[in-house]
Amino acid sequence: MTSRPAPPPMPKTPQTEATHAEPESFEAAMAELESLVQSLEQVGLPLEVQLQSYQRGMVLGQFCKKKLSHVQGEVERLSSTAEKSTEEGQS
Repeated sequence: MTSRPAPPPMPKTPQTEATHAEPESFEAAMAELESLVQSLEQVGLPLEVQLQSYQRGMVLGQFCKKKLSHVQGEVERLSSTAEKSTEEGQS
């Protein structure tokens, strides 16, 4: 049994580059996600547009998750530092 060669990678087009572009901020990503959800709720969108919107949504979701995780770590670090200084002040 012979295997077929792998298909060539998809060339980067302005659409695929836009799909993977990182947003300017968390707020910009959330606004774009909201817009994508509204567009996906429309009836009759071409399948290709739906797929691109879904892909972009996944990129935005990962971006937001990473930002939130970073902020959570910072809050935990600041809280820990504040607790330590409070404990030291009471000793």
